[in-house]
Amino acid sequence: MMYSNDMEAAGYQQKMQMQQLASNAGQQAITNETQGRVAMEGMERVNGLSAAQKTNDLFRTSEALMLTAMNSGEKLKEMADPNVIGAVSRSLAEQSRLKGMMS
Repeated sequence: MMYSNDMEAAGYQQKMQMQQLASNAGQQAITNETQGRVAMEGMERVNGLSAAQKTNDLFRTSEALMLTAMNSGEKLKEMADPNVIGAVSRSLAEQSRLKGMMS
């Protein structure tokens, strides 16, 4: 569409920008509503877990923590072994040497 002067073109452009802003605002409102619904459904699902499921989840978490603690103790014992300390030291030295070669 051709206009006879810049005043009409500027008005048309402003009208198009306003329509685009209105469209964007409508799309954002739909997105916000959808996200709100998803969050509410998620919360309902979490609240719907049975007591047995919650207890089972707690047991699994406790079991995992206990195993981690037990394995940590084994790692500490292992690190006190002079043979392990020597192997780690050699590994670190080898890593440093390789880094030096790559530089």
